[in-house]
Amino acid sequence: MTKKIPLSAITADAGLNPREQINLEYVSECAEAMRGGAIFPALVGFFDGKKTWLADGFHRYAALKKNGAKSVDCDVRNGSRTDAIKFALGANRTHGLRRTNADKQHAADIAVREFPNLSDSALAEMCGVSRQLISDARQR
Repeated sequence: MTKKIPLSAITADAGLNPREQINLEYVSECAEAMRGGAIFPALVGFFDGKKTWLADGFHRYAALKKNGAKSVDCDVRNGSRTDAIKFALGANRTHGLRRTNADKQHAADIAVREFPNLSDSALAEMCGVSRQLISDARQR
C-alpha cells in the first residue's frame, strides 16, 4: 500500500543496497528534477512491526534527503529485513539507473552471504544475474 510516511521512518541500511555504491551525480540529477516538479515512483519498503526497511529507491531516497524532504510516498509492504533484501537484490533490473557489472557482482555477493543455502539458480533468478556470476561469488 502506497502512503506518505516521514522520510526519517525509513531505514536505509547500506547492507540492503544491491548497488556497489550510490552514484552521487545521479542523486544530484534526481534532486534537481524533483525540485523542478518531476514525479518519481514511490520508494518500496518492508515494515517488520518496528522498522520500514528500504528495498527499492536508494538513489531517490538520497535525492529526497539532499532536498530536505520530510515525507515521501512509499509502497509499504509487510515483511522482514530478509524480505527487503530479497526484493532489493532484483530491483533495477528493468527500471532506474542501469546496473553496472560491479552492481551485479555486489548483488551476487550479498545474495551468497545472506542466502548461502539457496541454489545458484535460485540466487541468479533473485538477483537477475547469471548462474556463473553467483558461482564466482561463492568462490570468493
